[in-house]
This record gives sequence, C-alpha cells and structure tokens, in this order.
Amino acid sequence: MNSLRHSAATKIEIEIEYLRKKLRVLVRDNGAGIDPPVLPHAQNSHGGLTGMQERAVSIAAKIRIWSKPGKGTEVEVSAPLNKLPD
Repeated sequence: MNSLRHSAATKIEIEIEYLRKKLRVLVRDNGAGIDPPVLPHAQNSHGGLTGMQERAVSIAAKIRIWSKPGKGTEVEVSAPLNKLPD
C-alpha cells in the first residue's frame, strides 16, 4: 500500500460505505502528504495515483484526492453499483 511505503504514516483509516446506488471508499492517512506542486505530476505519472484514476474511469467512478504537506493524504472513490464488475 502506497500509504505505508511513501508517507511515513502512523495511522491509516479506511471507510467503506455501501449505499443502494453506489459504493464509496475513503482511505486517509496522517503521513507526510504530497507537496501541491508535485500532486499534478504524481496524478499523471505511472504509479499509484495514475493507476487508481485509470481504474476509477473504467468503472465510471469519481475519484477525489486531497493532500497537504504534513497533514496527510485522503483518497475517495465513489462508484455506481451498476458499473462494478460482477
């Protein structure tokens, strides 16, 4: 998990919300965060964030990434249940 590998986080929280029409997954850590100038490049690189975004698109999901140096990172994915693979 990239949170463990890159962030020096001591705490990782995962929330899973299963609703009638969508599945929402939120992963939050208290790690180093991602510097604002680096975040757009990280999202467009070959790696964890790009892979997550590509997978989200493939199931018509929305992905939100929030990060602030010293405050950790939060990744939220919300996917319509009718688009998830069987």
